[in-house]
Amino acid sequence: MSEIGGVVDTATLVFILMAVGFLCGKIGLFTKEVQKKMTDVVLFVFLPCTIIGSFEIHVKNGQMKAFGLTLLLAAILQAFIQIFSYALYRKQPFGRKAVLRYASTVCNSGFFGMSILAALYGQEALSYGAIFLIPQRITMWTFSMSYFTHKKDKYAALKTLYNPNMVAVYIGVALLLTGLTIPELLRIPIASVSSCTLPVTMILCGSILTELRLEMLRDRSVWYFSFIRLLFIPAVSLGVCLLLRVPDNLLQIAVLMTGMPAGATTGLLAIKYDGDERLGSALIAVTTVLFVLLIPFWTLVVFPRV
Repeated sequence: MSEIGGVVDTATLVFILMAVGFLCGKIGLFTKEVQKKMTDVVLFVFLPCTIIGSFEIHVKNGQMKAFGLTLLLAAILQAFIQIFSYALYRKQPFGRKAVLRYASTVCNSGFFGMSILAALYGQEALSYGAIFLIPQRITMWTFSMSYFTHKKDKYAALKTLYNPNMVAVYIGVALLLTGLTIPELLRIPIASVSSCTLPVTMILCGSILTELRLEMLRDRSVWYFSFIRLLFIPAVSLGVCLLLRVPDNLLQIAVLMTGMPAGATTGLLAIKYDGDERLGSALIAVTTVLFVLLIPFWTLVVFPRV
C-alpha cells in the first residue's frame, strides 16, 4: 500500500536525523549547555512559527459543520486522554512521571499524522487534520506542560497562558475564526523557520540517545507506555467514534491521529525542566519503530469501512 511506504519513508527520515544527532553527541558537539540553549530556540522560536502556520486554514462553503464535528470529537478524545494519563504512573518518581504523562497526552500527530493523512486522502484532508490538532495544540502547552512545571512553581500552569507557544495558538485561532491570512511578507519567514522545527528537534533528541543505556530498553515502563500510546488510546478513539456514529472519514482520522508515537517535544521539555530526558528519548525511539510496524494493522482496521 502506498501509504505504508510513505510512513516508512517518514520514519526513515526521523531515524536519519536522530542518527545525525547521536553522532554529534558522540563527538562532543552537543554538550548539556548546547542542548539546553538549542531547546530554548526550538521551544520559543521554531515551534511558535509552526503553530501559527498550522492554523491558516481556508474554510470552504459547507465545511463549517464538518469542521465543528471534527473539533468536538478531538476535544472529547483529548479530555479523556488527559484524565486517563493523569491517573497513570502515580508511583513513578517526578522526572519519569512527568515524561510518561506528557508523552501519553502529546503524540507526533503534527508530523506523522499529517503526512499519513496527505498520503491517504490527499491535501484536502490536511484541513481536517489541522482542526483535529487544535485541542492537543492547546493542552500540550497548558495541562500537559504543567506535568513538568507544577512541582517547581505553583503558578506555572497560569504562566503557560502567555508562553510563546500559547501566544502562537491565540494568533492561530484568531486567523481561523476571522478568515484573515498571514501577510506574504511574514508568511515566507514563518514558513522558513517552521521548516527547521523537525530536523533540529530530532537531531536534539538523537543527541540525548548518547546517554541511553541498554537497561532503558529493559524498562517495563517503556513497553507499558508503548502499549498505551499505540494500541489502547487509538482503540478507545475507535470505540468512541463507533458509539457516537461519526462519519467514516472522521473515524479514520481520529484513530490514525491518536495512534501516533510519542511527541518530539517530550524530549525537549525533559531537557528544559530536568525531567528524565533519557526516558523521553527512549519513548520517542521505541514508539516510532513500533508505530511503523503497527500502522498496517490500524489501516486494515479502519479502512474496510470505506
